[in-house]
Amino acid sequence: MSITVKVEKIISNGYGIGWTEGKTWFIPFVIAGEVIEITQFKKIKKVFYAEEFTITTPSPHRIEPACPNFTKCGGCDFLHIEYAHQLEVKKEILKDHFRQNRLEELFPDEIETVQLDTMANRTRAKVILEEGKGAFHGRKSHDLHPFDTCPLLHPELNRVISDFAKNHSGEYYFEYSTNSKEWMPQQKKIERKVFDQKFAQSQGSFFQSSEHSAELLVTIFNAELERLQPKTVVDLYSGIGLFTAFARRRGLKTVSVENSPLAVDDFKENLPKRTMLQIKAENWAPKASYDLVVADPPRSGLPQVLIESIVKATSNLLYISCDAATFARDVKIFASRGFTLDKLTLIDLFPGTKHFEVAGIFKSEE
Repeated sequence: MSITVKVEKIISNGYGIGWTEGKTWFIPFVIAGEVIEITQFKKIKKVFYAEEFTITTPSPHRIEPACPNFTKCGGCDFLHIEYAHQLEVKKEILKDHFRQNRLEELFPDEIETVQLDTMANRTRAKVILEEGKGAFHGRKSHDLHPFDTCPLLHPELNRVISDFAKNHSGEYYFEYSTNSKEWMPQQKKIERKVFDQKFAQSQGSFFQSSEHSAELLVTIFNAELERLQPKTVVDLYSGIGLFTAFARRRGLKTVSVENSPLAVDDFKENLPKRTMLQIKAENWAPKASYDLVVADPPRSGLPQVLIESIVKATSNLLYISCDAATFARDVKIFASRGFTLDKLTLIDLFPGTKHFEVAGIFKSEE
């Protein structure tokens, strides 16, 4: 016996969702509009997950995946979708988070999209080395799926992993610099380059998924500096100093806040004449007003107490988020404090996957 389901939309976990006979169905690796015949499934609480199915009506946006491990490896979600449509899917996922927070009226009629020029861009990866090859864990399992090259990784990182795997085994965290050609774990510190600005990055310090990804974020930041012409900037979750460095190049006064000891040490090396506050961002207590605050928090978003501090400190916020759900949650809080979302940009640093970043420019209505 099979069950026919039409996929209505793709949701934030990467699954397609459909409804039939009062049941909610989650289906992996499908596209909105497709019709499928489910032959095997499992029920978790009140939701049904398709495990074996046939696509009887495929989407015109369906393509041949660029990786033989697709659907087995846990890394990718959207390799079966042509790239232009991936962007549309991610816009709808973002819009859906606004709907869930009853913020439809705050979602702009048009949002800007910024993307990489190639899928093979990532210069960091956690890889298991076994029997002379790199491997990734399977979807929701510890099964290993070896690869010769991963289509999401920069070609040079693929080469580094392949060479290193010949004489090593176990789990390793790789970071590769396309500028200096240095890489971890061979070295404990490497030199990154964003445009013409160099940064030291230690093992354990956070950097974006690639130098090119960092350049896209800096371009958005620089555009806001150009438009606003601020004199003072607060850089929350400043990390190794990415945004602070480009603000200082314009001669702006900066306040940088970071708590990670490794990132703080790198910041001091990258910006030796600049002071910073080594505290948790939520403990920042502004002592003055500032022209602009930039915040790039972890997936958990901005703590409530920090939002209150931002509202007191500035009328202009650039909020970069790697999680659309917490971003929408925080939009609602800022709106209740008199801040409007002036511009929204979807930044696709992770093509082929369900992940993306969001940049929001907020302004106080006062």
